Amino acid sequence: MFPFKASQDICFDVARVYMALKDYDKAAELFLLSIRLCGDHHACWYNRGVCLFFMGQFSQARFCFFRVGRRNRVEE
Repeated sequence: MFPFKASQDICFDVARVYMALKDYDKAAELFLLSIRLCGDHHACWYNRGVCLFFMGQFSQARFCFFRVGRRNRVEE
């Protein structure tokens, strides 16, 4: 067993691997899990949106991209 730091987001890292392998369904699921476990992060929403877009789930992808834009406006 390998110890992980609490600050390390393993779900995000594994989701990126699935995304690179074009397993968009699994990647989108893991990006959402990352958001639930590690907090609301724009990179997770963006990457989840890309996965959903490639899967043809355009309304859900649009929601994810909206979350990215909304979050960026709040941080400015």
